[in-house]
Amino acid sequence: MNINFQIIFIANDSFGGFDQWMQNYLADGFKGYNFKNSIRLTKIEFLSERSISFLVKLIDPDITPQKIIDDLDKRLQRLLNSLSVTVINNFWKDVASFTIGDEKEAKLEIAEYIRKTGERR
Repeated sequence: MNINFQIIFIANDSFGGFDQWMQNYLADGFKGYNFKNSIRLTKIEFLSERSISFLVKLIDPDITPQKIIDDLDKRLQRLLNSLSVTVINNFWKDVASFTIGDEKEAKLEIAEYIRKTGERR
């Protein structure tokens, strides 16, 4: 079974490299799984909306998608908790979405999120 995990967040453009650091940090959580990951970045005025995608191939039938979601959620919480509130406010304007599904479905959800948040060109 293949599962695509999509995380969308908006970060201040001036903090270059943070998205790559976050991607690497979250990828460490998938070391027990067979996965490949990528990062997509779209510039939107002064903010960047970034989408980190993890395509996970489940090998062990005892590992459920919910376990992977829980693992990833714990890592995200540790990442946020390791930064001061001030730094979080600078780095993360919005942790917008966390979805699972196939890539086509995830892209549709991203497009819907961008449409709903409005007034970005």
